[in-house]
Amino acid sequence: MPSPHLLRSPQPVTAPTAERRKAYASQWDARRLPVDRGLETLFYQYSRYLMLSCSRPGEGAEAILTAEDFKTD
Repeated sequence: MPSPHLLRSPQPVTAPTAERRKAYASQWDARRLPVDRGLETLFYQYSRYLMLSCSRPGEGAEAILTAEDFKTD
């Protein structure tokens, strides 16, 4: 688990998520280290929520990911 201080932004974020994602992608494409740790945390927490919400016990359809789920061809 990351340290709590890594999950906080030094200042409140006012840009919409779509703009933050575009800025992050452009930094990545320019081979610079993206600096929006808050956006990374947001996506991590959202993916965690999705995994937990589709893996409820007793529902009969637990979330199971395999290498086949990530093929791109």
